[in-house]
Amino acid sequence: MSDLDTLEHLLSGFRTSIFRLEALDRYTVEGETEVVDAFLRGEPELPRTPAIDDFLADIRQERAEGRIRSRVHAIAGPLTPYLRYEVEWGYTACGAAGEDIHILHRPSWRESPFSDQPPDFYLVDDETAAVMRYDSEGRWFGFDLVTDPDQVAEFRLLRDLALHHAIPLQRYLAALRVTPIDPLVLLRSPAEGVSA
Repeated sequence: MSDLDTLEHLLSGFRTSIFRLEALDRYTVEGETEVVDAFLRGEPELPRTPAIDDFLADIRQERAEGRIRSRVHAIAGPLTPYLRYEVEWGYTACGAAGEDIHILHRPSWRESPFSDQPPDFYLVDDETAAVMRYDSEGRWFGFDLVTDPDQVAEFRLLRDLALHHAIPLQRYLAALRVTPIDPLVLLRSPAEGVSA
């Protein structure tokens, strides 16, 4: 099996939970260009494709079976156009299908709970981590499988730290609608109850 086949097998076969930590400001995904371009042109909603519909159907089926898919996207600095697409279109659709999505947005990595950019990874059933590898343009080129219990425990700690400091997607989107240039203005506000 190729790396992609192995990863897809791992991610489709989870028993109870799968968690994803993302930390890049752009992912270059084959076949996604047209959808991103539609967002950047100001189209009103996510275009539906068979691949998107199939993925959202999988999320709904997983949720119906009691299997939970969750994610935190850790962001440092201003939102890139790609991140706006991902948050406003991609995550909104996945969240509506049943994925539990949170955003952890800070002015810099130094001001984040990680102190430095964390690794991108999947944590599958709390037992296995798939640490993603990307080039400088956000193109995926493989992953490292981690099954050693002590090492997997470190990824569980990263997950817990990310979830503790992140806010739910809908709350983040509400802040983005109020301050579209810099949602951090609202998210740093004591009135919003968010602290680092």
